[in-house]
Amino acid sequence: MPKLRESTTAVLVRGERVADGYATEPYEAGWASEALVFALGMDDAAGGSLHLQISPDGMNWVDEGLAVELPAARSVSFGRIAHFGNWLRFQARLPDGAERRITLTLHLKG
Repeated sequence: MPKLRESTTAVLVRGERVADGYATEPYEAGWASEALVFALGMDDAAGGSLHLQISPDGMNWVDEGLAVELPAARSVSFGRIAHFGNWLRFQARLPDGAERRITLTLHLKG
């Protein structure tokens, strides 16, 4: 009989305003083999992106390479993640002085 795969959804940002350099709390995801990240725009502003960072210990971070563009209001963007080790977080990159209101969710499957 095939094994039922585990899955979970984590809300990393819920309707908050983020500025350049903002980073989500670290999320421990070593049990998962794949993930999707969804960014939902909640304002009429445009521009900016969220960059996936990985860590061996949840304290020291390096860019993984995935960048998810921040969409306009009521639009969604996403990215696929694999081979990420144990710890994940996202860092906002926005033009100087800009802020965006977003919701960011992480969907993990093992």
